[in-house]
Amino acid sequence: MTMHPELAGLLADARANPDDDGARLIIADWLEENGDFDGATRGQFIRAQLQLASESLPLKRRLELRAEIEHADSIHGRHWLGDLASVRGVAGGEFVRGMLRLKLSPSIVADGRLEWMTGLPDWSWVDGLTCIGAWWHRAVGELVRSPALAGLRHLSLEEAKVQYTDVERLTENPAIADLLTLDLSDSQLYQSTLGALARSPYLSGLRQLIVTGKVSLGPFPRSILTDRFGDRVQF
Repeated sequence: MTMHPELAGLLADARANPDDDGARLIIADWLEENGDFDGATRGQFIRAQLQLASESLPLKRRLELRAEIEHADSIHGRHWLGDLASVRGVAGGEFVRGMLRLKLSPSIVADGRLEWMTGLPDWSWVDGLTCIGAWWHRAVGELVRSPALAGLRHLSLEEAKVQYTDVERLTENPAIADLLTLDLSDSQLYQSTLGALARSPYLSGLRQLIVTGKVSLGPFPRSILTDRFGDRVQF
């Protein structure tokens, strides 16, 4: 499946400017003006998500928008994954302000499948990845070193329960330089791991680092992280 080059350019602009709702509204306009019924529906869906996320609305209107979004997602969400839906290891996705947070199972890393997937036109919609299910150590290791993380804004490794060595490898991957949120809940965190997070030159743009969960930081001082990230770290 190909993508119109104008739409691809609009998506690239939205990914490059994650706080700019205007860039996403332009995508909604384009879909409504140039797409078929499905495209127009997706444009309306994006507009509804942006309105719900950004405006102070009466409770009744918020409930109406939420119901509209959930209904559209239940009918069209799988289809809107496009070619990504048929890739082994893709377990669905969540749309946030119109862009796609892709849900991945560990089989995604087999045979270079994740890197190959970034070449699909529908990857242009993806601004984040969420690991789901039980990830084996080798799969996590391949993910955290992958160049496919480049350009992503959100990465959740909560369910992967990452070991400390892989967290440290992640901090050395220049592909994570655009991340805004990193969820390491339930990961194995030692003092060396906290130090690696604090020293990483690739996390300077991070707005939220989540290290909550069952794994205790034990005796290691939380200041290792707060000195670097301040209130952007969530314990």
